[in-house]
Amino acid sequence: VGTQIQEAATAAGLDVSELTEVSEAANDAVEGFDGLIVGAPTWHTGADSERSGTTWDDWLYQTLPNLSLKGKKVAIFGVGDQVS
Repeated sequence: VGTQIQEAATAAGLDVSELTEVSEAANDAVEGFDGLIVGAPTWHTGADSERSGTTWDDWLYQTLPNLSLKGKKVAIFGVGDQVS
């Protein structure tokens, strides 16, 4: 999904110079971006919080609230569910 978002953003004229897995993104690198487009899993493990059971949960609940993103455009989307 990340590659598709990167291609669409580039086609729209945005400078999408980096595609990074959230679990591998350094905080200072994220804060240095002009904007963020972040995709999140949407499955539900039954937990009351941090429900995806992925590294996304750690980033969303522990890292993101402590980042300095003032003035940045941020988009967060759920990738949706599908039936095989």
